[in-house]
Amino acid sequence: TRPEAGSAHPRYRLVAERPESVARVASAILLKANESRYTPAGWTVRVLDRGDDYFVNHVRMDVPVVSDRDVVIESHWVHDPVRDIFRMEWAPPRGELPPVEAGVTRIESQGYWEVTPLASGGSRLVYEQHSEIGSSIPRWLIDRMMDDQIVDELVAVERILENDLPAVATPPPVRSSTAATGPRLPSSA
Repeated sequence: TRPEAGSAHPRYRLVAERPESVARVASAILLKANESRYTPAGWTVRVLDRGDDYFVNHVRMDVPVVSDRDVVIESHWVHDPVRDIFRMEWAPPRGELPPVEAGVTRIESQGYWEVTPLASGGSRLVYEQHSEIGSSIPRWLIDRMMDDQIVDELVAVERILENDLPAVATPPPVRSSTAATGPRLPSSA
């Protein structure tokens, strides 16, 4: 974790390596992001918009003890075929958001998955995210929940790679321009 400027909540980062190609790992990430069967228990996902290289989801999370949370995220992805780098970023969408139900707290989330090739073969995965969760939850509980959630993201992708993808995965849709007009998200190395 590291501090996030202007926020009481830290930014989380996970780095892992997998023996699969960038295309195969990217396929698993996209499958996880677009299939409701990979949604954690207690989460309800509603697709608000979808295109060739983006989607907008409204997610409601049933959170024990405190008020439920919801988040609206717009995700964009790009695959740079020259460097063989896949990146999917998400952030709150521009424009009007659906109303917040009574008793639910709206949170904001932004982050990315980046998959790069390793010189020795396989892929390096970086998952980074920051969420404004709301102040009614004690910090120690947020830290514990977020630590579990970050690891669960990787575990879900690994399960898809090991169990749900065919032996040869179709590469993700290629968008050759790296100047995507996606969410406002600061670049990081």
